[in-house]
Order: sequence, then structure tokens, then C-alpha cells
Amino acid sequence: MKKLLRPLVGKVISRLIHLCGIIRYGEKDLAKRNIQRTANIHDMVTSPDEPYYAGQYLHWILSKLDEQFPDRGINILDLGCGQGRLTIPLAAWNRNGRVIGVDFTKEAIETARRYSEEKGVPNAEFLVDDAPHFLEKTPSESYDCVVFTEVVLMLPQYDKALQHVHRIMKSDGLAFISFRSKYFNLLHTIRERNFAGARLAATQQTGKVFGGAVTFSWQTTNEVVELLSRLGYRNTMCRGIGIFSGIEGDPLETIARPSLLSEKQQSELSDLETQLAETYADCGRYILAMTTK
Repeated sequence: MKKLLRPLVGKVISRLIHLCGIIRYGEKDLAKRNIQRTANIHDMVTSPDEPYYAGQYLHWILSKLDEQFPDRGINILDLGCGQGRLTIPLAAWNRNGRVIGVDFTKEAIETARRYSEEKGVPNAEFLVDDAPHFLEKTPSESYDCVVFTEVVLMLPQYDKALQHVHRIMKSDGLAFISFRSKYFNLLHTIRERNFAGARLAATQQTGKVFGGAVTFSWQTTNEVVELLSRLGYRNTMCRGIGIFSGIEGDPLETIARPSLLSEKQQSELSDLETQLAETYADCGRYILAMTTK
């Protein structure tokens, strides 16, 4: 009887482990479901800390757009837009143009459309699609600006996606791409006493650094500049997003979590993080690359 039950029990346990995201068969679909589940739980517009970091992104993005496109009538693509955290303010800025937000999570796109209507920005359009698939089917030189934030870290073939971003940009177009910093992953893994993950973060740029099904990537600013230069981008500048602070669960939340600060303290922290974003770009939760085709 034991011999008969052992294979059956083994299969049941194996399946349960798989459903919990612990082993790696079917990992591509499992990773996608994990990301979608997170997106459904974590609303980037209403989550208590995310508006603070949206403000940092927009500080850099809008200042560069104002310099290059003062007429505010361009085509902007926001890849991995989530609930429209950046898409909607970009559309408000781009009053004479168009902004397209793309995300593969249907619920996030439905929420983004609702938020867009509430904010009265009719020039924002939202589409449900996978970022790599959308990039592959998009004609060359379609956009003046591509925003690609907090997505690259979850794409196994991120270099291929970045090649397509370069291809669909118009000549002299701008791209704003964020990468997970190596320093963040080192802090995160060491805080969790995950020393195997820390060694992986220290010696490589991709891997399952936190275990589970999702393959992550991480870089230093030098690696970001080198990567983008190799793919044909020019004039890349890097800025740290959140160099002294973090959301719940981040290694730096114990230093400063924006939602636990007063409005005045948030303003002072943001001023400091913005002022030192270039000098300490490698210390950011993310590294924002501002680059040109």
C-alpha cells in the first residue's frame, strides 16, 4: 500500500508546491500570474507611498520634455503603465498630443481608464497587451517619447525589449527607462539573511535572486550606460529614485517611508533625494536612465 500511495502523494505535494510558486515548471506562466496578482493588489495610484515616487519620476521626465518639446504635442508611450500612475499626468502635460498606456493586466487597465475619466484627460488611451509583444508589432519611429519604468527588472529578455524601444522611437526622441539598482538587491537579500541571493546579486545581473518563479535583473549606473550605448542610445544620464527611502517591505523603509512622514517632511526628503539623485544614483530603489535616440 505504501508503495502505491507514495507516487500519488508525491504528485499531490509536487502540484501543491507548484501552485504556491516554489518550483519552476511552467515558470513563465507562473511568473506572469504572480506579477498580475501583485498588480491587482498594489494600486500604483492609490498606494500610500507610490505617489511620492511618481513625483520624483515626473520631476525628471517633465523637465526634459519641456526642454525638448515645449509645444506639448507629441506621441508618448508608457509601457507597463499599471493603473496610469505616470500616464495620466503625462497626458495632462501633453495637452496637444497623445499618450498610450500599455499593460498586460486587464484589471489595472480598467482602473487606469476610470482614473483617466475622473481626471478629465481624454488624450490618454489604455491598451491591454504584453510589453514585448506590443513592441514587436509597433512600426519603427512611432513615438517621440517612451516611458518604461519598473518593468525591465522583470523581463528575462530585457535587452531585446530595449532594442525595440530604440527602434520605435523617432530620431532624437527621448526614453525614460528605470532599472533596479544592484545596491537595492544587495540590501534586500542581506536584510533577509539570504546570502546566496546576495552573492548572486553581487556577481551577476540577472537571476532568481529572491527564489520563486520570477527572473529579475539589476544593474549599476555604469552597466546601464554601457548597455544603452551598446544598443544605440545616446547622451544617457542616470538619476536615483528613492535613494534614502522605501515603500513597505523595502530595505530602506526603516530610514524613511514617505507615507509615515508629515507633508513638510515629505517635501524636505524629496528635495534632498532630488538634489542628490545624480551623485547617489546607484543607491536608488531604481535607477532612472534618461536617454536619446
